[in-house]
Amino acid sequence: MKFWQPLRKYASLIIVIGFAIWAAWYARQHAESLAILGNLSIWWVILLLGLAILKLTTMGLFTKVIMASLEISLDFPEWFGLSAMTSMGNYLSPFRGGAAIRGVYLKTKHNLPYTLFLSTLSSLYVLSFSTNAVIGLLAMTALWLGLGITNPILTFSLAACLLLPVALFVVVRWTPRLPGRWAEGLNRVIEGWGFIAARPGAMIKLIALSILNASVTLLMIHFSFAALGTNLPLVKSLIISTLFLVSAMIPITPAGLGVAEMILVLTSQTLGMTDTLSILSAGLNRSAMLASSLLLGPLFGYLLSKRTEAKTSSEEKGGELGIAIIGTTLSGNKGAAAMLLSGVENISKLVHNPQFKVFSIYPQEDRQVNRDERIKIVSAKPLALLMAVPLAFLWWMLAQLDLSPGLLRRNRILETLDRSSLLIDMSGISFSDGRGIVLAYNTACILPALLLGKPVMKYSQALGPFESFLNRLLAKILLPRLEVIAARGEITQAYLQELGLSNVRLCADAAFALDDTKNPIEFQQLVQTLNRSKERKVVGIAASSVVRAYCRRMDIDYCQVLADFANRIMAARNYDVWLIAHAMRRTRKGGRTSDVDTCQTIYDLIKDKSHCRLLSKDYSPTVLRAIIENCDYFIASRFHAMVSALVKGVPMLVTAWSHKYREVLLMFGLENWVLSHRHLTATSLLERFEALLKDENEIRAQMAQYLPHVVHSSRQNAQLAASLLNTLGRTQD
Repeated sequence: MKFWQPLRKYASLIIVIGFAIWAAWYARQHAESLAILGNLSIWWVILLLGLAILKLTTMGLFTKVIMASLEISLDFPEWFGLSAMTSMGNYLSPFRGGAAIRGVYLKTKHNLPYTLFLSTLSSLYVLSFSTNAVIGLLAMTALWLGLGITNPILTFSLAACLLLPVALFVVVRWTPRLPGRWAEGLNRVIEGWGFIAARPGAMIKLIALSILNASVTLLMIHFSFAALGTNLPLVKSLIISTLFLVSAMIPITPAGLGVAEMILVLTSQTLGMTDTLSILSAGLNRSAMLASSLLLGPLFGYLLSKRTEAKTSSEEKGGELGIAIIGTTLSGNKGAAAMLLSGVENISKLVHNPQFKVFSIYPQEDRQVNRDERIKIVSAKPLALLMAVPLAFLWWMLAQLDLSPGLLRRNRILETLDRSSLLIDMSGISFSDGRGIVLAYNTACILPALLLGKPVMKYSQALGPFESFLNRLLAKILLPRLEVIAARGEITQAYLQELGLSNVRLCADAAFALDDTKNPIEFQQLVQTLNRSKERKVVGIAASSVVRAYCRRMDIDYCQVLADFANRIMAARNYDVWLIAHAMRRTRKGGRTSDVDTCQTIYDLIKDKSHCRLLSKDYSPTVLRAIIENCDYFIASRFHAMVSALVKGVPMLVTAWSHKYREVLLMFGLENWVLSHRHLTATSLLERFEALLKDENEIRAQMAQYLPHVVHSSRQNAQLAASLLNTLGRTQD
């Protein structure tokens, strides 16, 4: 399973490279057979190009009909131009990159939500997929009746292509929405199908267009064989065209490159054709579509971009220096907010008139809590960020041809990057083994900026280890291209040195340099409600939903462990306990970015609630630090809760899931006070806590001794950013 997972994620590149190697080998082995291309008549070329443009027309009509059902009227330059641009994008990038261009234009020009666009697009694919499967089955039946040729595997595959969508919609009748995150894509198809099914007029038009599109593809296949001197029966041409249409809807490689050819080679013998003839025919069709797309795509891209002219750059408007920040938020994880606020404050001391554009996965929530005029929130939800990757790739391709990106500037993420002088990635941890889909997000955070030619810096963060195939591959490709990587500790630095990187600097976490000297009114009011007893000491516990999830994998009841520990110290030592949610979202109590549910579960297990406080409101990073300062001892599962305890000199134990905790504690000589989540029990936690009480004075002294050096190291993050910006001559004198 561990071996196949990275292969599946990197399937596009593997297939394309494999196909290129095979094509080169095949051309060398069949050089004489390929000589027929030299005798190709120009009239055949013109005919195929004409049919390719007709195919672009039918594809554009799909968009026109869908938009009309949404009461959005598209004129010819729009519906045809978007078709040409979509086709161009699909050929230049995998995973339907052209569809992303269409989505951006419709969002910008006609305010069509991405979610609605994706749902209708998905349902359209299913409709076309099913229609082509029906056509293919009819063609196989005709082939059997007319020529006595059968292919059970091909027939079964086409039947499956038809039955799978049918089965899905049968299930929908009983379950309108499927549960679980895995079903998000299917739910999107279901929602789009429900929208189309409620409009029978649009449904009939779309089915007619699917048949028309299949007919045009049939003619292209038939005439491409004729151009090569073979008069192929129409029924065989229809089967081949159906295979092409179905395989083109598998968004693994650019326009299904390699997939369709592989299927064609496997079925060529059944249809009585040679491999060479099939490959040449496929090559002619692809060449015609590619030529028409590359000719018309940039032309209509330029025309449509004129309709949605981008605004002037920020420097032209007021001399402001645009600094883009990604990988952090103001809401959710308050440690991320502490890093962001610290970075903004310290960079502003070194840079003249900066404007910070923060790419946020929670844009609405972040706008509500943002109080800094220097910070502008830009929506960068995971889906939009992933869609920006193929668009950025197209931007890079156009730049190589000295062409303007035109309409691509209407994508808000790319537009913001284009106006920015520097991108700072403030992810707390990135490119680390075993984090699954998070690796895709880590990649999407920096890849668009690199493709746009923007300098990228990683603010102090943890990276590595790099043992897994895909993580190591992406790290070796992307990380050397960054201007500077601030390693948060010696362990991360060692991991990066193993990759042979020379752009690494050691800097403490940015939150160490957070200005918390202003005691807000919010905390003063909180102190009154806490009503802390002077006779009882307080143990703060910053529980973490992330550590809870890691413990669950080890069959450890994290909440029960912390509750048992709290119950014992309250009973044996007459201590009070404060349960602190260091990550909190107003719209969600659970998940990786909110500890409210975790803290609530622990609180429910507390026996004596009169001496336990649940602090789970949406506190700011400085208020949370002030709360931690008022604790006598601390148990930290959240990383930046640990940072606050170090800053305020509060002796603590750390329950950790990653090396990122230990490498920071090494700066204070306190690495022995880390407990791995793998061995977490109430007994082990209590034993280490008793040892902590004995060494309390020594621990406080070490924190005080090393803190000035660590804070200075933390401020080096801003110094590095200012040095990069200094090359533009934009820092203060």
